[in-house]
Amino acid sequence: MDTAIAEVVNAHRINLLSEELGSTDNGSAVTLVTDPVDGTANAASGVPLSAFAGVIAVDGVPTEALTSWLDTGRCWHTVAGQPSAYRTARWRSTPTSPAAGRVWSRPHRGSRRNWPRPSVERRADDHPCPLGPLTGEELTALVDGLAGLPYGGEAVDQRTHALETAWLAMDAGADDELVVAAALHDIGRARPVRAEHPGLPHEVAGAEFARRRAGGRAAWVIAQHVPAKRYLVATDAAYHARLSPASVAPLKAQGGPMDEREVAEFAAQPLATDAVALRRWDDAAKDPDGPRLAMVTLLAAHARCVAARRA
Repeated sequence: MDTAIAEVVNAHRINLLSEELGSTDNGSAVTLVTDPVDGTANAASGVPLSAFAGVIAVDGVPTEALTSWLDTGRCWHTVAGQPSAYRTARWRSTPTSPAAGRVWSRPHRGSRRNWPRPSVERRADDHPCPLGPLTGEELTALVDGLAGLPYGGEAVDQRTHALETAWLAMDAGADDELVVAAALHDIGRARPVRAEHPGLPHEVAGAEFARRRAGGRAAWVIAQHVPAKRYLVATDAAYHARLSPASVAPLKAQGGPMDEREVAEFAAQPLATDAVALRRWDDAAKDPDGPRLAMVTLLAAHARCVAARRA
C-alpha cells in the first residue's frame, strides 16, 4: 500500500506526509496526510478495525478526508465546511458501533483498561474469508504439521491437543464452525503461521490467519481464548486450581485475572460464551490417551462451514 500511495502522489506532483513513508516535498500547495494502515495491531489480531486514513490539506489547511475499512471496503468521505454525519467518540463502543482504532492485543500497563472493549460492527461470523476458505488439503496439512510440536511441557503434542479440543467441542454439541475453531485455536503455533506472523502472540497470529481463511467468528474466539482464561480465573473460584502448571506459568504475563470492569466488558461480547467454552475444552485437551476427532470428521465439518458460507 505504501508503494501505491507514493506512486500516485508522485504522478500528481503533490506532497506527502505519511506515518509509514515520512515526508515527500514535491513543491505543491497540496499535501496528502495519511496513515496507510491505521490499526495494524487490530488487523494482526483478527479484529476488522483497521483502515486507510487520508486527509488532503491545501496550504496546511485540511480540506477533505477519506477513511476506508480494509476488511470490508466501506468508505467515509467528508469535506471541510460541509455538513457531515460522522464524528469521533472517545473510546466509546457498543455491540453495533465499535470504537475504531483500539488495539486488541495483550493488555499491558497503560492499555489494560482499554482492553478488550471493541465489538465487531456485524456479527463476527458474517465476515467473509478475504483469501478464500481453506481447502481440505490445506487444513489437513496444517493439522498434520502440528505433529511432534511440543505443547509447553504438556504430555501431548500440538496435533493431539488440537484434535482433542475439537473432539470435546463436538461432544459438547458445538456447531461445525466452533468445532473447526477449536481445532485451529492454537494454529498460531504452526510453523507456516509463525513464519507469516513472526513475533506475534500465538492467539493473535492464529486469529489473523483464521480471519483470512476461516472467517470472523473463528478469528474472534481464537483471539479470545487467552483472555477467556483471565476471565475464568476471575469469575470461577475453582478454575485456577484445575489449570495445569504449564497454563498457570504464563498467566501473569497474559495480564492476570481480569478486574471487575474487564469481566463485565468481556462478558458483554456477543461471542463471549463461545470463547469461554473453547477455553474449557482447551484446558481439558491434554490427555495423551484422550479421544481425538478424526481428520475425516473435522474435514466434513469444515466442508459444511464452507458450503453454508457460500449459500
